[in-house]
Amino acid sequence: MLSIQSAGITDVGRKRKGNEDAYHLDNGLRLFIVADGMGGHAAGEIASRLVVDSVAGFMAKFHAHPAREELPQTEEELSPSTNLLLNAIHLANRTVHQNAQQNPAYQGMGSTVSAVYLDDNLLISANVGDSPVYLVQDQTIRLISVPHSMLAEYEELHPEGDHLQLAGHLKHVLTRAMGLKENVTPDVSEVPLDGDAILVICSDGLSDKVSPDEICKVVTSEPPELAGKTLVGMANDRGGDDNITIIIAHLAAEAPTTREAPATPEVPGEADESVRIAVDYDTEEVSNQGYVTRISDDGVFIETADPIALGEEISVTFSGAAGMSAFLLNGRVCRRDPKGMEISF
Repeated sequence: MLSIQSAGITDVGRKRKGNEDAYHLDNGLRLFIVADGMGGHAAGEIASRLVVDSVAGFMAKFHAHPAREELPQTEEELSPSTNLLLNAIHLANRTVHQNAQQNPAYQGMGSTVSAVYLDDNLLISANVGDSPVYLVQDQTIRLISVPHSMLAEYEELHPEGDHLQLAGHLKHVLTRAMGLKENVTPDVSEVPLDGDAILVICSDGLSDKVSPDEICKVVTSEPPELAGKTLVGMANDRGGDDNITIIIAHLAAEAPTTREAPATPEVPGEADESVRIAVDYDTEEVSNQGYVTRISDDGVFIETADPIALGEEISVTFSGAAGMSAFLLNGRVCRRDPKGMEISF
């Protein structure tokens, strides 16, 4: 079993007006995703968000109801969890492709994706594009993703050649990307974890400016949140030419006998989990009623079957609870599962 301490950060950089990166991390689901979008008229931002939301939504659905024999595509040589992650990426690719075909302003939009899913002590990495996935073990960092760029493929074919003159022209010419075609072929790796490790996923806005050895030094000496800020600062100090996104997760081996169940936040003053607070919630497309069943320091969990997307803005109106006047809070959907959605304020 693994305990996880993680953090993510995204920054627009010094040169870009908008941020076309997106990321998602979920320690409970043990899922971590970075996507780097491309395309004009904000299409890159839309593509990366579609990728992240599609992968995260698919994984949450099947994690709770693992009818994995119903997966559209399976490869017998891979584990069920690896096939699950690959199917999530295939769905996300079709989602981006269909949106690009239906809206002329979005034609040609695409995105990278690098996703990691932890199944007990098996680390599953899948990627399309050139957003790197690193694994740090014993103070050593290694790349476990496969970069899909013309330069990387040229270097593989000509390992002894002089690549310096080609680097500027081919480094960011992708040979695979999400949404450009109806189908895509991710590269996947399965890495057994037999000890502590650090997972790093980032966009090329970081990896272009900070070397793997420098990343290793920072993430092994600072906790995830501080390390993320340090690395973003280093990339910006060196020009900040692109958007910068990074997820850092410390994975620690944990003896089963010492593992404690996570505490469930309770509604203040109520120990009975059957007690629920009725609320009304509204988005641009949905108005409905649900029930708050958990309250945390920065948000609430609402039981609902409405398929509201991750990241969507939402207004929640509390009314009718004993001793409580009606009031409204605005927030965003930060997590989904089959029972409902987590709202952060």
